[in-house]
Amino acid sequence: MRILLAGHRSFAARGLSARLQAAGHEVTCFSRGAEYRDGDVVTGSVLALPEHPALQDSFDAVINLIVLKGDSVEQNRMYARALLRFCSDRRINRLVHVSSVSVYPSSRKVVNESTGMEADPARRGTYGAWKIAADAELIENKPQDLHLVLVRPGFILGPGLVNPIVGNAFRLPSNRLLCLGSSRAILPVISRGLLHEALVRALQAPIQHTGDPTVVLLVNPESPTRLEYLEVCCQRLGCGTGVTRLPVALWLTAAAAAEVGTWLAGKSNLTPLRKVRGVCSRQVYDPSATEERLGMDFRFDWRRELVHSMEGQRSELQVPATPLPSRPAPGGRVDFLGVGRIVGQRHLPALRRLGHRGELRGYDLRSGLRFGIEVRSLSDAEFDGAALVVVASPGPVHAEALELLRDFDGPVVVEKPLCYTHSELERWRSFASARDGPVYVLHSYRYEDNVREMFAQLQRNPPGRVIRVDVLFQSPPVAAEMAGWLRRERDARTLLMDYSFHFLDLACMLGNGRWVPGPVRWSVNQLGETSVIEGRLEGSTHPVTFCLRQGFVPRTARVEYVFQNYTATLRFFPELLTLQTSAESFWHHARTAWRGLRVTAGKTVEKLFDRTRAAGHTRILGAALGGQRMPDLEVEALAPFYEGLFELAGVIYGEGTPKDGR
Repeated sequence: MRILLAGHRSFAARGLSARLQAAGHEVTCFSRGAEYRDGDVVTGSVLALPEHPALQDSFDAVINLIVLKGDSVEQNRMYARALLRFCSDRRINRLVHVSSVSVYPSSRKVVNESTGMEADPARRGTYGAWKIAADAELIENKPQDLHLVLVRPGFILGPGLVNPIVGNAFRLPSNRLLCLGSSRAILPVISRGLLHEALVRALQAPIQHTGDPTVVLLVNPESPTRLEYLEVCCQRLGCGTGVTRLPVALWLTAAAAAEVGTWLAGKSNLTPLRKVRGVCSRQVYDPSATEERLGMDFRFDWRRELVHSMEGQRSELQVPATPLPSRPAPGGRVDFLGVGRIVGQRHLPALRRLGHRGELRGYDLRSGLRFGIEVRSLSDAEFDGAALVVVASPGPVHAEALELLRDFDGPVVVEKPLCYTHSELERWRSFASARDGPVYVLHSYRYEDNVREMFAQLQRNPPGRVIRVDVLFQSPPVAAEMAGWLRRERDARTLLMDYSFHFLDLACMLGNGRWVPGPVRWSVNQLGETSVIEGRLEGSTHPVTFCLRQGFVPRTARVEYVFQNYTATLRFFPELLTLQTSAESFWHHARTAWRGLRVTAGKTVEKLFDRTRAAGHTRILGAALGGQRMPDLEVEALAPFYEGLFELAGVIYGEGTPKDGR
């Protein structure tokens, strides 16, 4: 057949032209726009369709998918009249019009091919009113010799779907979905592939000469309830953190009150109660007659089709493992290479929380008693019998531990950063690959409570692909730093490699592959310290933008992940996670403030009673002592991040090797 496909750019028509051509038909495509023709694609005024100079040829059939969205009901009637005139002028005897199940009255409990259409467009929503007006015009005014096929699909699923919850739910400020109307109502769905196949078969069916339209009802007979559908939208698409339902009686009462208000306001054309009844009604759809006529089965995996309909859901996002248990560790001996303040502030509180009762040994440049640990000289280092060795020396001298650890094959945990240069990284990689025991790097912020909470959220509500990550970090001045080696900011690369290290790591941890520095700017203050670093890292999965600064500012850190489905923001000092699937609102900010107050109060109690939780260190040390593997913290897994960081440091600080920090 020679077919005119009207509305070829619509969502429902994507791929239809190719499917028709594969079936042996010759297709001319038409959509509204400026009057124009390019091969078999024509655009022009839809109301002047019969007069279009590029469409004067004869056609065997017309498939219409055009609905004038944003226009009035009357405009849609006018287009239907133009479509009938086009068919009459060219003696076209077959018109396939794609309508919708929205044309059926909400009062009918069972909908099938013989169900009558809603007579009053005002009883349905805006979309339903457009469809009812066009259908009525075609049915009432079609010529006797025109075979009219009314195709009435349910909610169409297919790649390119823009909004999966439209007409079924609202996003609440609390990041939940509010189900509209009855949660137990059936949401009729159909896949776009089945729609296209049905259109091809409807064209091949013999023309009926009874004069009555043929109705094709396209609905999955196993369609979900509205609640089931919305729950999958939350669980598989991240549309919200859950579904909130209200009783049908409450919806109807609110709609009745709104109806009285519109009547008192003199706006009698608004009918809230009628429209709300539509989403509160519970209907059953029976397409069995259509399935038999076309020889098709309309059942399909709607969950899989829904996920595949949304862009970016099959991402390369690497979600780290689930949180590690903070169970009591075995009583084995723990040896520390370097016993500085990080050991007293983080490692020892973590071991206490784990219930560790084993021996503690320390090795450092200076011997003596520190934090209750007997510290011996580095020349006396002996790790035979140790359950775990922790390298907690200043970062620039971590590599000196490699020689001391040569004969130790148990688990090793190294404080961040692992190293500062490419050559040191290669030494650590060789060391780690040549031994049976694992080597972990203490990227401890990955195991803080708010980060683990975010990981759990990513598992429950897939975020789709990550679009970008933004880091904002600011710190009090480096000049006030207690550690002398860190005060030499340009030598130790303090702002980049120590102060803001964890937050850049969090921004890069969901990607894989190499990180390449993009444009970067920095400034040096009057003390010769790097005070501001601003720039971009390019990764294979997403870019990272960052602004890092130190000086006369309070300590603040924020890492914002912009995902395909929602935005997650990690805040520190205090540690918080905020999720945003809805618009920002007073509720959103109030919740953030309340959670911040609770966390701050908890931190204050920890400080007052010396009960530092050190959640990240606790989880990592507990896993290392308990024999659990942490593949995301192993040297080889972290190597791409370090290589990108070294390239960035080379741009900002120069290619020299940092001083040893002693």
